[in-house]
Amino acid sequence: MKLNKRQFFARAGQAAAGVAALAGAATATQAVEPIVRPGASRIRPSLCAYSLRQFFKFNSGKVNPSPEATLDMFQFIDYCAKEGWDAAEITSYYFPPDFDNAYLARLKRHAALAGVTVSGASIGGSLALAPGAEREKQIAKVKEWLRHASFLGAPYLRVFAGGKGAKDLEEARRWTVDALMECAAEGEKQGVMIGMEDHGGIVADADGVLAIIQAAKTEWLGVNLDVGNFGTEDPYEDIRRCAPYAINSHWKPVFSGYKKSGPRVADWPRIVKILREANYHGYLALEYELKQDPHTALPDLLQKTRAALAA
Repeated sequence: MKLNKRQFFARAGQAAAGVAALAGAATATQAVEPIVRPGASRIRPSLCAYSLRQFFKFNSGKVNPSPEATLDMFQFIDYCAKEGWDAAEITSYYFPPDFDNAYLARLKRHAALAGVTVSGASIGGSLALAPGAEREKQIAKVKEWLRHASFLGAPYLRVFAGGKGAKDLEEARRWTVDALMECAAEGEKQGVMIGMEDHGGIVADADGVLAIIQAAKTEWLGVNLDVGNFGTEDPYEDIRRCAPYAINSHWKPVFSGYKKSGPRVADWPRIVKILREANYHGYLALEYELKQDPHTALPDLLQKTRAALAA
């Protein structure tokens, strides 16, 4: 059938719209589906700077007056190298208040020469905020640290969603999704994924985590799966449901989120099995929070981590 000019352009417009709709549907489907990873699960140990928090001389940009607080980021990298950790997760709290790109460049070189991979970066804050100045401030901080993480070669940045407070739960989730989508656009530019942690508030359980992750519809957002933060009756089920979306995992000896009878000891081999069944590739970044001196506890926990991975 021969088409006149008007019919030709009408048909072309319909075809283009159809292609665009299919592309959009594919993107949305990809975003809410579990991560597809090649090969068998590969998991390596890393150490969070937070594990040695009381020894850092800077804490959120302030000098810690404690006589034993002499650690800086360079010494933290040295500690990881000496103790046999494969990688280190850096935390924004422990950087000097006036650090610049020259500082980051020296730190990147230092880690490379020490043979320690920067497995990721972490910041605090909250994104469950109504539009306004404070929300813009929080988003700006995430974007700034996405650029820092990219400079250092870190593949992801850990962020927090935040609490509901007096807000409606669905509204808090929408605000969080919107903020994460804006930040993820910057993450895509920088080549750094955003790992939203299950950290109480509106993401205290798998339902809360997945409601946000699946609504965001971006491949630059995943879960920073903190296995110790779930305070539910069956934290292993929460881990199982979130593991397919995990881009990093924080590793803890106990389930500290469980309040009814106090912390419960985590079954590490069982958790590793769950992660492997989800074909998780990435790090187990130990985030030590117990009372025993970390200098005494961490070497033993590294050996237990390696044993759980070898089982």
